[in-house]
Amino acid sequence: MTIRSILVPIDGAPGSEVALDAALELGRRFESCVELLHVETDPVTALAGLSEGISGAAVGLAVEGGRAAAEARRKQVRRLAAARCGAKGLELAEAGSGPAVGYAAAWRHVVGRANEEVARRGRLFDLIVLDRPDAEAAGIASGVFEVALFDTRRPVLVVPPAPAEAPGRKVAVAWNGSAEAAAAVGGALPFLMQAEEVTVVAIGDDEDAAGPEGLVRYLACHGVRAAVRHVAPGSAAAGVQILEAAEALGADLLIMGAYGHSRLRELVLGGATRDILGSATLPVLMAH
Repeated sequence: MTIRSILVPIDGAPGSEVALDAALELGRRFESCVELLHVETDPVTALAGLSEGISGAAVGLAVEGGRAAAEARRKQVRRLAAARCGAKGLELAEAGSGPAVGYAAAWRHVVGRANEEVARRGRLFDLIVLDRPDAEAAGIASGVFEVALFDTRRPVLVVPPAPAEAPGRKVAVAWNGSAEAAAAVGGALPFLMQAEEVTVVAIGDDEDAAGPEGLVRYLACHGVRAAVRHVAPGSAAAGVQILEAAEALGADLLIMGAYGHSRLRELVLGGATRDILGSATLPVLMAH
């Protein structure tokens, strides 16, 4: 079991540059093809509903200006991406120009809506890498994180502004026995199988079959040795306790399930998920 294909949306914002660097490093580690997805918004779509009372000539000028700005941004982002790939010894090829085998990087430019494109295309990748979503910031992650996680059902690696250069040496697994946590562990097995240390972090003391000791036995079947760290429930939120435990362990990667109401278009993440996304200083691999 390994990771052979990685999707990283890139829009040129500082956060997406960090995500790109992380994706390329993981591509090297797992001998994966990394696809860089740049989604350009159609100015006609962007102006829909805003042109009432504006002359056709003015709308035409706005559309033309929007397309020129989008083209300039696309060229700028591609130059940046090519430079980042070049620093890793990779040539940035056009997606679909040939079979992608082993460590490679491919550029895909599409016109559409970022959330729709990531939701549709992300299902055919082993891993999606995003910068940490921030409701107050522009950029890709604030718009597509929920669809990447809930609509693709693929593991999503969320990268903080200053991640470890090669996360995954010491791994903490937040475990509560849920289907979401199990999905995260399944998606993270390639990381776990390469880790030097794995610790299962459990809030409370659950002794049933889906408890932390059961997870340790499951991981052992995959050749992964893991220890258990029980964290007594306290006054702090579960997400805060998980982060504190991961920090105390010196973990450079946290694996956890993500919780939310996936049937709603405006997805509401669970409290622990929100706390961790808002405060984590280490990469977090999530699945739903």
